[in-house]
Amino acid sequence: MLGTCYGSSDVATEISHLQAADAAIASLRARGDGSLQFDCVWSSDLRRCRGLADALTPRLSGPVELRTDVRLRELDHGSFEGRAWEEIHESEPAALERWGARWRTEGPPRGESAEMLERRVSDWLENLDMTRRHLLVGHAGVMRAVLVIQQELDWAVAMAAEVPHLEALELT
Repeated sequence: MLGTCYGSSDVATEISHLQAADAAIASLRARGDGSLQFDCVWSSDLRRCRGLADALTPRLSGPVELRTDVRLRELDHGSFEGRAWEEIHESEPAALERWGARWRTEGPPRGESAEMLERRVSDWLENLDMTRRHLLVGHAGVMRAVLVIQQELDWAVAMAAEVPHLEALELT
């Protein structure tokens, strides 16, 4: 899907979910404590995250609950979803420019802003039982929203932060 705008679209991944789970397990083992013990694995319901969560969860230690939540979906790009970026640049340059200038507070036509994504992820985080260990299998936008919320980063800083694919993020 290179060159295609997608966020909330349910698209396939380039590697298998089992290969992705291998990489995620290696990342978890490389962490400070190397623990594979979690109480709950969270994922969006979109197959690019859900498939990895399905493949990863049985490989973790102990009883692990797998939960999906639509609030963990990637940013919704509205009318840009599923379209080639080149075509969007050609057919809707004004809408693309407006979104580019105001992405924190305004989304693309019929889409979400960064602040809307942040509110959705914040709502999810506020309802977590933090006495349990949670592992998030998430989209890059969701991971950046977590950085904004938990580390009190500015969105511009969070957008510049590297969010490597298939690396572990434990919620604290």
